[in-house]
Amino acid sequence: ENFNTIKIKRLKGYNFTQDEINKTKKLIQDLNEMEMPDDVGEGGADDEGSDPDTETDPLSEPDVLDELADPDKCVISGDGSKSAQAGIQAKFNIKARDVDGNDIKEGGEVFTVVLFHAENSEEKIVGTVSDKQNGTYEVTYTPKLAGEYSMEIKLIDEENKENDSDEPEVFLLKGCPMKVDVTACPTSDPSKCQLDGMGINSAVAGVEASFNIVSFDSYGNKGLGSEEFTAFLSFGSEKVEAAVTDNKDGTYTVAYTCPSAGEYDLQFSW
Repeated sequence: ENFNTIKIKRLKGYNFTQDEINKTKKLIQDLNEMEMPDDVGEGGADDEGSDPDTETDPLSEPDVLDELADPDKCVISGDGSKSAQAGIQAKFNIKARDVDGNDIKEGGEVFTVVLFHAENSEEKIVGTVSDKQNGTYEVTYTPKLAGEYSMEIKLIDEENKENDSDEPEVFLLKGCPMKVDVTACPTSDPSKCQLDGMGINSAVAGVEASFNIVSFDSYGNKGLGSEEFTAFLSFGSEKVEAAVTDNKDGTYTVAYTCPSAGEYDLQFSW
């Protein structure tokens, strides 16, 4: 037997009444119970005037049945779908699955990924989606501004457009929008860091003085802490080591005691 394949259009968003469903079930049942006449297709009256050598059976040339990704079944995986660091490329994967939850083994779907900053409406990140041609799509993006983002992943359905001028159907993947936390780059930029406190400019001989380092990364995000800072003061041949305490919030307290009066040079390294 020859079977014609039919491409089913996504019906997400359509509502059917129970009466419509019952009528459809009854129609299918009636069709299943119908008996075809014995003479159909065997030279009977229905075939009169037809040439079996030239007539084309429409069922002998099946259409191609494309697998359609279902936005409610696609799977999002990878650290980049939940968190990222400023200035460092983040990545995650989208696995396309059909309406039955089966993995799709070929490419061709169109996904878009956009991240919106929760506090800065002008900060928007458009992810790059790479089709691996096996049903998997790799998404990469590089944020700059730290903070909380809302990520929207959409499936663009070009298949069901009746005309080229028609707008494609757009489906938001299940679970979206997703929350993504972006933290500062783990390495501070010395040119962005700030010094704060009385101990920067003056101190009393024999009395401990202090000030704070406020760290920032290259994009102006406040640092995370846990970096190694060292500091010392020098006056002629005299050198005074400073103690640096990590406050675990991107700030560091620098304390020192100069033994004698004089103009000292303060130097840092990290």
